[in-house]
Amino acid sequence: KILIFVLESTMTMIQKALFVSAFTTMAAGFRPASFPFLHHSSKFFLQETLLTMNSSNEPDFDEPLSVMFQRGVVLQRMGDYESALSEYEMFVEAAKQCDVSPQKYAEVHGNIGAVHMKRRDGVAARRHFEEALRHREIGSTHVNLALLTLKEGSTTSDPSKGFGALKAAETHCRRAIALDDDSRSGATATKLLSDIEGMIEQAAKGSR
Repeated sequence: KILIFVLESTMTMIQKALFVSAFTTMAAGFRPASFPFLHHSSKFFLQETLLTMNSSNEPDFDEPLSVMFQRGVVLQRMGDYESALSEYEMFVEAAKQCDVSPQKYAEVHGNIGAVHMKRRDGVAARRHFEEALRHREIGSTHVNLALLTLKEGSTTSDPSKGFGALKAAETHCRRAIALDDDSRSGATATKLLSDIEGMIEQAAKGSR
């Protein structure tokens, strides 16, 4: 009985190691060229809308929201993440003060989340990805959250938490596919979902 117990414990450890290893490989290896996904434009922005603060104590924003957004995108693509973050934050502040509905600039929170991903701040990235989805569902943001969730899951040695991360990532991928609002993120979600389903099946077999 002692021998059987030792063998079972050893197998559990091996299965855990394989599970974590596969998880880490997936999270580290699956990286689209543009990961995390960056929004370059938004059909919700009204380019002719000028933002001007009424208070004399506040700076004037005498340009369209879309111009501010695109400047942030250019800085982000150049790798100047601090400047891009500053630009996006100024955008959000201007939009709030001008009573622009958050639904119209959900992509900005998605891009802020992407900046934080590049800065290796997963907590801030998740906060902004989820903020974006609270205002409007966006397929690429679901994909970014799926990848972030997998990355977070790769750091755990607890198979149950790892499995939970897989299921959460699966949900985000399915939602991105169902939204069908962007062919690029949809293709990524489809590929990622296939890999996740394979890992879930492997994990289920290992637990039997």
